[in-house]
Amino acid sequence: MTVWASAWRVEASPTISLGSPLPGTRLALIEQAGVPIEEAERPGETIVYRQGLATSYLNQPELTEERFTVLATPDGPRWCYRTGDRAVYARDGKLVFLGRDDNQVKLRGHRIELGALESVMEEHPQVSEAIAALEHAEDPVLAYISAFAVPVGEVTSGEIRKWLSVRLPSSTLPRKLTLVPALPRTEGGKVDRDALAKKN
Repeated sequence: MTVWASAWRVEASPTISLGSPLPGTRLALIEQAGVPIEEAERPGETIVYRQGLATSYLNQPELTEERFTVLATPDGPRWCYRTGDRAVYARDGKLVFLGRDDNQVKLRGHRIELGALESVMEEHPQVSEAIAALEHAEDPVLAYISAFAVPVGEVTSGEIRKWLSVRLPSSTLPRKLTLVPALPRTEGGKVDRDALAKKN
């Protein structure tokens, strides 16, 4: 079953908009901790709230607890659905889709949310987009986190790593951070991770 929450007329565009909410539906952005985001160009997770919103997944209590909850919204506390979709408000107020936020990996006993790492990187004032990946996931000895960032202005990967080191635990820091002019994307607009893997 597919449930619609917003609609957008698809036209030639370098970005993918989440469009406008359907009547009676609201979309908003939150930080990982559930704090609302209202300013432009600050990425977060998209939430949906409206009358008649479901209360659970069928026979999936753990997923229900993760996705359905009361959150602070621009309209006050509301029963919400956390979509797991990352987005950002453009300057015109529209939500631009960035990708998924639930890409969790395990590295040497540590559970790492790649989406959270990406969000922190994108908080850097000279980073417009970022993506992280677990390299050599099949080999626990060789495995490590790599990251790609699209810089704005003059900044080095070392400067970004130093900035991250005071905001993230050492187990989460990417071993390799590569600056790229743009993140490659598939025809569907998602980040092409396979293309990025070939850059390593």
